[in-house]
Amino acid sequence: MQSLRTLRSTVVVQGFCSFLRSWRQLDLPGFLDGYRFIRCAAVCLAEKNFFEVLGFPVSYDVPSDQLVKRYRELVQKNHPDRFYHKAGSEKNESEERSRLINQAYRALLNPHTRGLHLLEVKKIPLAEDKLDMASDHLLEIYEINEELSQTTDPARLNAIKTANDAKLSALINDVSSAFQTNQLEDAQRLLSQMKYYATIEEKIRLIELELGVVR
Repeated sequence: MQSLRTLRSTVVVQGFCSFLRSWRQLDLPGFLDGYRFIRCAAVCLAEKNFFEVLGFPVSYDVPSDQLVKRYRELVQKNHPDRFYHKAGSEKNESEERSRLINQAYRALLNPHTRGLHLLEVKKIPLAEDKLDMASDHLLEIYEINEELSQTTDPARLNAIKTANDAKLSALINDVSSAFQTNQLEDAQRLLSQMKYYATIEEKIRLIELELGVVR
């Protein structure tokens, strides 16, 4: 019930935000009829908190199985097809809810984007241009990318993937510990590193497709 109340309040402010952006084009008295205005005013606050949208505590540690389960439940309950016979405003709200649910799910499912979003929620977004990356770390990333650009051997690609997966797993654990102990500068630094290994992970997937590697 708590998550549904959160979602309903989330819906409210989406319309309110839209109102603020386009108030000159609106029939103000008609728009501000009591119920629609109130239904239209909690999402600018909640829109940037995807944990609340999906009904999870604000924490880096979100179990993926629970996340997938909750996402499917909310998608089913808020699918626009369930509102096709409703008034236009309700259909629009259901579409907005679905968009927000999907956006939240994509952000929280990925450990890197989940960490970035958590920093945003805590009002200290990652400013990578202000972070100094160790030269040996940058050299390692460069060498991995160089090898990937020349790799056509599935066995060698698998070895690179295994090593990269281990680095990502270690970083995820370190980021979790940093958030748990409120070491937010450490979390920023670790997430900045994680970005490079996440990019390598994506490159490996693309090369696997090219080589016909099936997992």
